[in-house]
Amino acid sequence: MKILNILLILTIAKCTGLAQDKTFFNLIPDIGAVNGQCVFGSIECDSQYIYIIGDEVVSQDSNGRYKKVKPHLTKFDYQVNLIHSKLISEADFSKPYVRQNYPLFKRNDSIYYYNMYNWDDTTLQYVKNYIVAINMRTGQILNKVKVEQPVEGDIFFVTDSEMDPGSKELIYLLRHVYSSQYTTDNYIYTYNDSLEQLSRVKVKNIQSPISIRYIKLKDEFYHLIGDALEFKNNKLTDFGWLIYLKVDKQGNVIRENKLKTPGNIYTNGGFTYTIQDDGKNGYYIVTNDNIDVQNSKLIPHVFHVSSELDTVHWRTRFQHPLIMVDNNFHLINDMSLLNDGSGMVTCGSLHTPPFAEPSYGCIFKCSILGDSLWTRLYQPLGWDSTRGWWMSMESIKTTPYNTLVVCGRVSDGSDAMIKGWLLHLDSEGCLVPGCDKVVNSTDIQTGKEKAFTVYPNPIVSGHLNLLSRISDQSKFTIELNDLSGKVLHTSHFNPHQGTQYLMQLPNDLLKGEYLLKIQGKAYNQVEKIVIIR
Repeated sequence: MKILNILLILTIAKCTGLAQDKTFFNLIPDIGAVNGQCVFGSIECDSQYIYIIGDEVVSQDSNGRYKKVKPHLTKFDYQVNLIHSKLISEADFSKPYVRQNYPLFKRNDSIYYYNMYNWDDTTLQYVKNYIVAINMRTGQILNKVKVEQPVEGDIFFVTDSEMDPGSKELIYLLRHVYSSQYTTDNYIYTYNDSLEQLSRVKVKNIQSPISIRYIKLKDEFYHLIGDALEFKNNKLTDFGWLIYLKVDKQGNVIRENKLKTPGNIYTNGGFTYTIQDDGKNGYYIVTNDNIDVQNSKLIPHVFHVSSELDTVHWRTRFQHPLIMVDNNFHLINDMSLLNDGSGMVTCGSLHTPPFAEPSYGCIFKCSILGDSLWTRLYQPLGWDSTRGWWMSMESIKTTPYNTLVVCGRVSDGSDAMIKGWLLHLDSEGCLVPGCDKVVNSTDIQTGKEKAFTVYPNPIVSGHLNLLSRISDQSKFTIELNDLSGKVLHTSHFNPHQGTQYLMQLPNDLLKGEYLLKIQGKAYNQVEKIVIIR
């Protein structure tokens, strides 16, 4: 019994130590790019580090044009320290290009596989596909192979497929698009871990334009799930559905099945990786319902379906109030299952044309039983419609601690630059503790609860986070004052309930006490903050 108690105490102490070592953050970090210009595309993590693949500007002319861009492999720890940011050199590729959120497929504690583009000849219109093996711990490209094109020439030949992470071999489905005919040929490529091509199979007898999002090999058959688009009178109609294909080793389609469900259901196109095996011969799939094609009114749904899309076990709709306003729309990019079995999270963006206010990064969570649990919005504070042109969370992963790491990009209209975005959140999507607490308007009006929560305080870094518990269409002013009343920083924002904002503090701010004043038509709040950095 004594030994058991000692082990229990040591386990609790270890878990407490790990918890103390982690910092939750919402950052636009400096990785050494020219004027901070970079894009974060794909993210992975282990118990020690957060790994990112993206692009960064390495040089530009005096007018800020003719930028030279190179991919980077970047590593942070959980205390927000930049461990390294290494450029992929010319020795690796002639002119590499990332800017996509392709999945990183983990093989062991160090090695990940990734799909990457390269312009073999800069006079060409289309980039070429490479599969690369990366040591994410050291930031080195270990091996690479150019995907052998089935058709010669400068052709559009891409992959949107995510392979089963438990696959013994590397399996990609690439499609050759005949742009003038709206038709595609699909090819399944298989590689071993040494990136030797084992097979190439053309999928036969596909009658409609499709984009495969997920592929796995099971029981000697390829199982494919993707989007199919309707094609009438030599034109795409923008109507779509999810489709399942069972393909044999010779490329013959043994079975084709459409998901039978109300609505115009498919992923929103582009690089969307929102299909996960449920471990029980089925899938969790996050999609959009395009309820208004003309205005791209996309409403996200989560489905739990059988392995061949025969049965819908449940479907859940996510409808944040901002999605339904005017021409606002929502995009989805990536999903991850939580380690504790509590559900799945999906990241993306909520856009607000004609830019009446800035866009938002967005994460929503659904339980494994189909309960819509929450939607969280994130935004740099003070990025009004003239500055926050476009924000997107591209990739999300669950850490070994059951927390969330997210990467993406923000388009900074103040200097017409795109910058990388990195977040580490708890399992409830919180930067500010208690963001999941339900607070009603009566509690705020009576003073029982505050309209805004500031965190952390004291502040040890160059930023703070602000949680809004109210929504107000009027413009709010936020001021940072010293104790004498001198205004040191001013910005504006339109608060939305549940949104968590990042506020960058002035770089020359000294240690000490300050007043943060948040002022609107109906709400005024003053918080004393302490800076100890």
